[in-house]
Amino acid sequence: MADKDYSEAVLTVNMIQKQLSNFARVVVGMLKDGKISGTEGMMIALYATNMGGAVVRLIESSPEQRADILYVLEHGEWKLES
Repeated sequence: MADKDYSEAVLTVNMIQKQLSNFARVVVGMLKDGKISGTEGMMIALYATNMGGAVVRLIESSPEQRADILYVLEHGEWKLES
């Protein structure tokens, strides 16, 4: 990456990636029996709400912060974390 400090943008991207990974893990785990119960559906809604909070933080960020996040998404190196 360039000389600019993108550490805050990297933290934001990592947070969103982690939330999305956890959401997918939960949904796939719940689908093991081929269906989702009402309780499981409520848990999925809670995870989705949590991810929605991250989207709101993106919307409320400054144009410079959003540009940094886009830069990290387009030029950063990705690694999978468990």
